[in-house]
Amino acid sequence: GHCVSGMGMGRGSPEPPASGEMDDNSLSPEACYECKINGYPKRGRKRRSANQTNASNAEDQPEIEANVSLASWDVEKTAVFAFNISHINNKGRILELLPALTTLTNHNRYLIESGNENGFFKINQKEGISYLHFTKKKPVVGTYSLQISSSPLYKKKELNQLEDKYDKDYLSGELGDNLKMKIQILLH
Repeated sequence: GHCVSGMGMGRGSPEPPASGEMDDNSLSPEACYECKINGYPKRGRKRRSANQTNASNAEDQPEIEANVSLASWDVEKTAVFAFNISHINNKGRILELLPALTTLTNHNRYLIESGNENGFFKINQKEGISYLHFTKKKPVVGTYSLQISSSPLYKKKELNQLEDKYDKDYLSGELGDNLKMKIQILLH
């Protein structure tokens, strides 16, 4: 599995199709450890005073804006992100991609398979985490559909060494599935 989090899906953004709705705290069994222990609602925790006991009063409090965790996102559905073109820069991260399995940390590559013909997007990796962000090329207003995939970088020799070091079935079935994710970026 892969842990994916991103910005641009908060308030004011197009919502995913109704069939893609899920409980705020639901997590995939393939979510990374960080997501499992910090499984707060996706839009941040709602604050309430110590004197409040009525749940409807707590609902009136403004939501805390936060990056959206897509740990339990159905990758068969297209994730939609919306950005104001005047607020984007090449250092801003659209998506953060992290293998859910520690055996894949620094041994996994994420690629933009399609949709980046104009070179407006790039995936960089730093300290085991990959980031999708804009390049220095200035994109124009419009809709961009990208397909992102992953592949493990273990070679047969490395797998054999790990299996010999730990036990015969150390990584058998533990490389997880390759990520195949479609995202749509709306620039307005």
